[in-house]
Amino acid sequence: MTGMITAVTSPVWRVLFTRAELIVPPSPIHGMAEVCAGWPAWLAGSGLEPGTPFLVSPSLEYDVALNEFFVDPAMRAAAVTTQAGYARDLAAFLSFL
Repeated sequence: MTGMITAVTSPVWRVLFTRAELIVPPSPIHGMAEVCAGWPAWLAGSGLEPGTPFLVSPSLEYDVALNEFFVDPAMRAAAVTTQAGYARDLAAFLSFL
């Protein structure tokens, strides 16, 4: 096996945070500008604060049940740094599994 290089990738869970506004790309796909323009109203209506963490799986899927943890009243009352710490710890644990 000389000269053979194998790349080993480790699937990881990602921690992302809700934004107050979405940026419209220079050449958006059809309907994207409307989604971005309506984002602040949707975010306010959802009860989420900008900066709320959420997890995305290695296959870029959003798990509703898992992310409900971050909208629990006790978690929402926690400091932003605490919320981010929980999100990073949970992502690391799920990536380990």
